[in-house]
Amino acid sequence: MNHPQLRTTRPVLLLLLAGFLSASAAFAFEDAPPPYKDYCDMLSQEIQGRKHAFLAGNLTYYVGGRYACWRPIEDETIGLTHPFHHDLRGRGFGLAKHPGSGFGHDFRGWEFYNNTKIAYGTVIVGDREYARPVPTSMRWRPDKVICTYRVGDVDIREEKFIAANDVACSIISSESPVMLRFDGHSLVIPKLSIDRTSTLRLDEGNNAIQSPKAARSLRTRSKTIPAPAG
Repeated sequence: MNHPQLRTTRPVLLLLLAGFLSASAAFAFEDAPPPYKDYCDMLSQEIQGRKHAFLAGNLTYYVGGRYACWRPIEDETIGLTHPFHHDLRGRGFGLAKHPGSGFGHDFRGWEFYNNTKIAYGTVIVGDREYARPVPTSMRWRPDKVICTYRVGDVDIREEKFIAANDVACSIISSESPVMLRFDGHSLVIPKLSIDRTSTLRLDEGNNAIQSPKAARSLRTRSKTIPAPAG
């Protein structure tokens, strides 16, 4: 079989359908690379007051604020509201074993991340405190979420993202000096949590706070949902 040979100064789109080869020309280039396009910026959208932010890493996820079926439950704020680890082995508060359905989720608690409240910020400007300020703008991009705040007479910018090592991060900067205080907790499930073992570490050299998340909870199979047959 003789294959057609194409020689062109322009990239071509090749479609192989039922043995037929077609080509259509696109942008011309020979030595120069195609023009750079920031597709993350192109796909960005303003979501403040419309929906919560969502970012996905490998096993780390982030939900900023909380909107349930488009109903506002909680606004995003400075810090990290609901980062969580999910290895996709099951859904719910934890993994449970059941003779009828095997090892997997416990059929409840599918929105367990709402019970993580890791770092809720308070901004101190002079002698005034502004607890959990709401963004004036929150732009979602596939690679990060950019929040801007007007706190007192200070403009604050925050970028939230999941780093290459699968860590949820937030970088906060302000146009003038402010003090930040954070409060929160790891996964706490009412009537089911046993303990919390998360701690905070201050990295003074990098002006950073590290918060490993850890907790234990009770988990049971729901008795109202039958185990699948077979």
